[in-house]
Amino acid sequence: MLVPLVSLVIVLDIASQSSLPQTTFLKWIPELGIHLSFLIDKVSLFFTGVTCLMGALIGLYCQSYFKKASPRFYIYLMLFMTSMMGTVVSNNIGLLIVFWELTAIASFLLIGFNTTTKEAQKGALMTLLVTSITGLCLMAGLILVALITQFTQLSDLIEIAPQLSSLQPYLTPAFILILIGILGKSAQFPFHFWLPKAMSAPAPVSAYLHSAAMVKLGIFLLARLYPIFSQNSLWTPTLLTIGVITMVIGAMYAVLSHDIKELLAYSTISQLGALVLNFAMTSAGDSNSILFQILNHVVYKGALFMAAGIAIQVFHTQDIRKMSGLLKFAPIAAIGAIIALASMMAIPGTTGFISKEMTLTSLLSLQISYDAGILIAAVIVTNIALIIAGSRLIMIFFGPLKGLSEEHIDRPSFGIQLPVILSASIAFIFGTFPHMQLSIPLMISLFSLSVGITLSLVSYYKKWQWGPCPRWANMGSHCDDVITQIRVWSTKMTQIVKTDTPTQYLPITLGFISAILLLIMMPLFPQIMQYLYQDDPISSLAITLAGIIAAGAIAACIVPHAMHRLIALSVVGIVVCFYFIVYQAPDLAITQLMIEAIGLVFMVILLKRLPKDSVDRPITVFKQAGNLVISVIMGCLATSLIVLMTNNQLIESMSGYFIQNTQALAGGSNTVNTILVDFRGFDTMGEISVLIIAALGVVGVLWTKEAHE
Repeated sequence: MLVPLVSLVIVLDIASQSSLPQTTFLKWIPELGIHLSFLIDKVSLFFTGVTCLMGALIGLYCQSYFKKASPRFYIYLMLFMTSMMGTVVSNNIGLLIVFWELTAIASFLLIGFNTTTKEAQKGALMTLLVTSITGLCLMAGLILVALITQFTQLSDLIEIAPQLSSLQPYLTPAFILILIGILGKSAQFPFHFWLPKAMSAPAPVSAYLHSAAMVKLGIFLLARLYPIFSQNSLWTPTLLTIGVITMVIGAMYAVLSHDIKELLAYSTISQLGALVLNFAMTSAGDSNSILFQILNHVVYKGALFMAAGIAIQVFHTQDIRKMSGLLKFAPIAAIGAIIALASMMAIPGTTGFISKEMTLTSLLSLQISYDAGILIAAVIVTNIALIIAGSRLIMIFFGPLKGLSEEHIDRPSFGIQLPVILSASIAFIFGTFPHMQLSIPLMISLFSLSVGITLSLVSYYKKWQWGPCPRWANMGSHCDDVITQIRVWSTKMTQIVKTDTPTQYLPITLGFISAILLLIMMPLFPQIMQYLYQDDPISSLAITLAGIIAAGAIAACIVPHAMHRLIALSVVGIVVCFYFIVYQAPDLAITQLMIEAIGLVFMVILLKRLPKDSVDRPITVFKQAGNLVISVIMGCLATSLIVLMTNNQLIESMSGYFIQNTQALAGGSNTVNTILVDFRGFDTMGEISVLIIAALGVVGVLWTKEAHE
């Protein structure tokens, strides 16, 4: 609790004393254009403040929620908070991507914190898959923006935004990719299904990640990129469509949910859709309006998630049909939750009411080519559905206990109830400031409010049974099915290719690599053949040596015994030494000869100590033919690559540099030696380390065998 509270004080101090915006810059990876660059402006300070405020309340809540809190939980929570704050203050595109992905990792750890439950594991995995895959799209989109504009700093992009109108056709693919990343992170249609699955997380995680932090990152990025992409022709229609669809289906699913956290998750999805809808309208340029609506959702939804955690601990269930009378056992939390529900239902006197008024006002003033009545109707339907869902939640605070006696009730402490009333009071205090004036938005709000309350009362007295969401409309279930099928087919594929001998995986790996390289290099084959038929003289000795090498390689593939294969491979290595001598490379020849000799001795000793049946296993003709085909293809591809590299030298050769500086910089006359020892000394040290490790492995195998005997 102390860390976010101190951070909040610092943020407020910066906001009160500093002239905004401000940027800080420190070089990090200049070759890739990635720097530790931070942008402090109204948007970043707002989201940082919200993150710290809810972080402090959640920290206070956790003190009483967990009977014995694990240090691991607080480490994950601080990791997420740091990643969230790093994302919102990042000025460099590369740095923003790094922090964005860190939030996905931290959320995975927090959602799957309870490792003993399968639901938590499934929810964490689905969250990670959706946010990470869409995050890759975001990364690709931001890289495209940097390549097209030649700017990697967001402050620079915002500054030149008015001049980007001519580049908007080229920025459209980047906008689509970035939008996919935003929709995935903020649980917007069609990626909304992961948020209800993530409700398997502990209540503090849901209250923090899914009200104030993680799901708001997409909204933050819309606010940050609004000056850059709002001129794009796809901005308004795309965000309007996605926002309306998400807003309506989220509210409908909330009505049909019986799980208290799932209901809150769907209502969160709906409210996030409303925020996206606001960004599609001209009034979204008024950042004060949109930031107020974000604050409204943060404070009331955080209070509701914390109250849900208290209700679950009191009643030992998440089914709202089995909850009642919470007001008696947790009065402070109940009052806070009722205030928060009033804000969710847009009751006058709360920030939720003001937020809805802002949305309706923007819709009525929106100049678009199609009927705005459809959008207003969608807002009315959404508000009515949220009122019905909220009224179902209000019922858990009143009435007699259902199926429980007071002896079995765990009465919550004052400490766990306090954050609920503190968070909800913000929605009440800010909601009482403005004065209502008779207007069309007010009349629409009162109409939807009256219809929603009427339907709620009718459903209560008529005892309507709200059925579950049909499976065909539940995209989360379809995603579960896809993940299950991937696992099933992966298991089947493993059963097909698995073997008790690890070396049998080598043909599979090489076959896959050769197939990929073959597809890539097929268009280059005419050029390769042209290089091969160049009229360069080749000595008869070189041709003879090449023939011996080819014969040895073929023999190694077809001879039946391991010792014979080893001899054939040794012949290949030794003849390669002569090949180096022919082309005047005696140093390479000596090195190759030493390696072949030492390797041959070690392999002979090893083969002698291994059981005969494990060394000379019979190989079928089919496997021999397959190995031969893969070997020929890999050989041809390797040769083709060498031909292309030697005839298309894109980078200037470094040999001239080494020859000129051997004496001056390294103090030696042998260029090869100075390269190995001086210019590439660390590479040589690494190679020597590898050889030492391999030698120790061989010695260990030999000693183990000797001890066993």
